[in-house]
Amino acid sequence: MSEPKSSIVSSLEIAANLGIVIGLLLVAFQIAQQEDIAQTEVQGELFSEVTAHYQNLAGENPAISIARAIDEPVSLSTEDHVVLFNLYMAEFSKAMRQESMPGYKLSRSAVARWSGLVSNPYGYAWWKTVGSNLAPFIPQLYAAVEEELEPHGIDHADGFQNTQAAIKTVLLEIQERE
Repeated sequence: MSEPKSSIVSSLEIAANLGIVIGLLLVAFQIAQQEDIAQTEVQGELFSEVTAHYQNLAGENPAISIARAIDEPVSLSTEDHVVLFNLYMAEFSKAMRQESMPGYKLSRSAVARWSGLVSNPYGYAWWKTVGSNLAPFIPQLYAAVEEELEPHGIDHADGFQNTQAAIKTVLLEIQERE
């Protein structure tokens, strides 16, 4: 074989081998992506099952227990505690799922939502006892909510009642105008 043909054949063999190596790298990359996707799906299903478990234990009408927690927190029954505890755990499970997502960035609305969730006596007490134990699972959210609660201290537990009173005042003003 002449030298130019030999050089072309060698170049083609090198190119073919490079193509095979690149192809194998692409397949390996695709397998790794599939594994990540599968792991994310399994993790998502697990969080969904845990959340559903807590929601089931909270019952079909947790609003009754929430209202009692706002109006008469001292008179909460054991059933109310079970309902409220599981309601908050379901919400915690959702927050944990979000915070465990790659690239998660805490939103202001998540902090405002949790600040509202704990603006009643039971919610505040739950946050200060159970929430602090769960903080390692939601470090961003926990730190931000704590920063939100700090200026108000225990008075934050009256937040819902204060909002309710303010709304009643405005409603009375509207009614008086009519």
